Amino acid sequence: MPIDFTNGTWMQVAEWARAELERARKRNDGDLTPEQTATLRGEIKALKRLLGLPEEAARASSAESVNSPFGGTGPTGPATPDWRN
Repeated sequence: MPIDFTNGTWMQVAEWARAELERARKRNDGDLTPEQTATLRGEIKALKRLLGLPEEAARASSAESVNSPFGGTGPTGPATPDWRN
């Protein structure tokens, strides 16, 4: 089941993730051991991936329509190949 990124629940999750990302970035500016820094960077990466889900879903949806047997355009033009080459 696809995620509804306009849903209030998603909006709350995204708001929480943005706040956590900001806190993690501030902690990353502190005096941390290499292990703590690596852990924090992993957390930051996970939060960014979570916040990037709407864009990822939009790209996937766009790619599906481009690759659809019913038409669309590919990255270099029409989905139907030009066999004259």
